[in-house]
Amino acid sequence: MGIDTKMPDRRDIFFQSHRGGINERPENTMRAYLYSWSLKGAIPEVDVRTSKDERLVCIHDDCLFRTTDAGTDLAFKKIRDLSIKEIKSCDAGIVFDKKYKGEKIPELKEVLDELKKDKNREVYIDVKNADIPMLYSLINEFDAGRQIIFVHEDITQCKRLSSLYKGARCMTWLQGSETQITDRFNILAQTGFDGLTQIQLHLHVLETNKIIQYNLSRDFLVSAVHETKKYDVDLMVRPFVFDTSSISYLLSLGIKWYAVDNPGLFAKTLSKVK
Repeated sequence: MGIDTKMPDRRDIFFQSHRGGINERPENTMRAYLYSWSLKGAIPEVDVRTSKDERLVCIHDDCLFRTTDAGTDLAFKKIRDLSIKEIKSCDAGIVFDKKYKGEKIPELKEVLDELKKDKNREVYIDVKNADIPMLYSLINEFDAGRQIIFVHEDITQCKRLSSLYKGARCMTWLQGSETQITDRFNILAQTGFDGLTQIQLHLHVLETNKIIQYNLSRDFLVSAVHETKKYDVDLMVRPFVFDTSSISYLLSLGIKWYAVDNPGLFAKTLSKVK
């Protein structure tokens, strides 16, 4: 069976919920993903790795230490050296807040099972140490291709992911100083953003004296909006700090895609702006 790549219904403004919303829910858990999907315009990001017994599991780090209550016998072992049973034995919610006790690290197939319940849902899959053929097979099994946006830091891997099937989408991110970001952006622009359908720019704050000032200039952001539009690529920004004024400013530049750690707060801010 071929992968259905017909695009889902579109709304005006979208925002990636980083790891499901790491400031508001325990990251990379079903509780976080479902929370994100409950917010209009939010798309949860899911980090994926392969376990010892070849299961695709949703976790950002390459070990269990930071996000679970794993004991010393498991906490620092690599995910690739742990079985799904060992991974599922740990609590992925209690470290964030006791009220989330009992949350487990989900398998990607659990996420895709929830995804298929609503064809307008989408999900970012950040491919960490994940088996690509296995990933493709699972996406095909759930006929989820049109609802997925791949993410990878390496543009070479983005090209590989974007060629997995017709209509596959992929995003990478640019971080660092304005010079570092603009230099890399210009290099990608010279290729017509080959392998990409989205590009994310990190927006750090230079100054917060009443007015938030970002590290990327207005001129560059306006130019980036124009340049990406030429190639039908979506420009996304990740403002690490924001308020109604700063979001109004970014919207006025024509930026419609965002990435945030606190999706609930962003949704409330956006409603005030609109």
